[in-house]
Amino acid sequence: MIEQDPEHDWAYHVRGWIYYRRAAQQAYASTKGPNELATLAVAHAELGEFDKAVEWQTKAIAAAPMTQKEQYQARRKLYEEKKPFRFE
Repeated sequence: MIEQDPEHDWAYHVRGWIYYRRAAQQAYASTKGPNELATLAVAHAELGEFDKAVEWQTKAIAAAPMTQKEQYQARRKLYEEKKPFRFE
C-alpha cells in the first residue's frame, strides 16, 4: 500500500498510475477487449503519454461496438488535445 506524504504527493500519484497501467496491460493481455484498450489509453494519458493514449484509444474505437464508438471518439479527441479523460 502506498502511504501519502504531503511533500511528495506527485510521486505517489505517478507511482499509482504506473501500477494502474501495468494492471491494465495485464487485463489487455488476457482479454483484449475495447474496455481494456480504453483503460490503457486512460493510464497513458494520466502519465502524460498522450501519443500512446491516442494509439490505444484508436484501437479501442476499432474494437468497440457501435454503441460505444461515439463515446470513445470523444475520449480520443481529449488525448489529441493533450488532456486526460475524467469521469464526471
